[in-house]
Amino acid sequence: MSRKYRFHGVDRVKLEIEWAAKNKIKYLFNADSNFGMHKRDEEISQILVDTKTKFGFPDKFRTCFGKNADERIYGIAKQLHDAGMEKGITLALQSNDPQVLKNINRQNIKMEAYKNLQVKFNEAEVPVYSELILGMPGETLDTWKAGIETLLQAGLKNQLFIYLCQVFPNTEMSEPDYQKKFGIITKRIALNEIHGAIRAEDLTTEFEDVIVTTDSMSLEMWREMVLFSWLTMTLHSLKIGFFIMLYLANKHGRKYTDFINHVMHSETPYLKNEILEFNSQLDRILEGKGRGRIVEGYPIYWDEEEASFLRISEHSIGFYRELYSVIQDFQKCDEEELDDVLKYQRLMTPHFGGIELVHTYFSHNVCEYFDKILSPKPVELVKEIQLGKFTRRLFEDKQTFAKETILWGRKSGTIMNKCEHYS
Repeated sequence: MSRKYRFHGVDRVKLEIEWAAKNKIKYLFNADSNFGMHKRDEEISQILVDTKTKFGFPDKFRTCFGKNADERIYGIAKQLHDAGMEKGITLALQSNDPQVLKNINRQNIKMEAYKNLQVKFNEAEVPVYSELILGMPGETLDTWKAGIETLLQAGLKNQLFIYLCQVFPNTEMSEPDYQKKFGIITKRIALNEIHGAIRAEDLTTEFEDVIVTTDSMSLEMWREMVLFSWLTMTLHSLKIGFFIMLYLANKHGRKYTDFINHVMHSETPYLKNEILEFNSQLDRILEGKGRGRIVEGYPIYWDEEEASFLRISEHSIGFYRELYSVIQDFQKCDEEELDDVLKYQRLMTPHFGGIELVHTYFSHNVCEYFDKILSPKPVELVKEIQLGKFTRRLFEDKQTFAKETILWGRKSGTIMNKCEHYS
């Protein structure tokens, strides 16, 4: 009933953690949305690690980290990672536009601190994910794309999650005066729980309200922003085009968002089909249907970008063959060099079937190049014979493939295959 909260004492927190451990609770979710902002959080982190060492529980601890206390956040996150407790480090931003942040009374982690943390976490191989919220008051198509570009240019290696802006009771955004001030219009849609079982028809329907229009964002603009965001997550977060975009940005100085926009307007069969699927899902949402997407053969609700990943995975060879021409149309590349980049991308992207170990030669040092591209000491891409050894996971069925790559792999940073050796 209140927007404010108060801290319990550390002694009580310790007793709660020990109770969870003694009752073999595997997974704890921390209700503090700014963990790491206070000195006491270092003590709590140590209690968590010590408790797991003593009892074997809790196995995982999920939290949202605070803003601008970068050294403390890094220390706590590294400690939890070393103990095998973290499920990915979240550095939530919501928006990168100053006016939007002012409108929602939020202060972000400073971008310099964010970049510093990204470098440290990448070097320590600690998975990081960032979050943006689409449709907040003051956001436009241009500010939205600019915010995504800034985030990707900062070196985001693991995941970008983009959520539709939801309006909840007892929040400022639900107040009539606030909605009138910013021209907020919401759409009430059915709630179907992402990654939950497909709802039986006799279950009571629940609902959620999402923002689809503001005085700075028309409905048409909202649609394009959502399409762009789903494609961004398919290419970057689900890793379908992750290394390709890194290559285009690093080697040719091209913007991530320019390439995403180019792909979004492609007329090639596989890519055009994905945009048609996205538009169909948007139509369903605007008709009041839920966000969860049903994909044949994978019997739970999926986010739209995850459904896209599953669809593309069924036709990965044809998809990457098609993508070659799309890339060349966007940026003229050396053909032999681009062949190596695409081959590396394919071998690092998981799919159902295939063999476990792949040894292959490249005519360029792509394995070393991509291994170090987001490190403090990157190397140039040069023509040099290199042998890569790729370990690809084998999955007993499609459901296991989807579970281990998406449900387990996104936040933990284990979605991709491994290139464990190159010479």
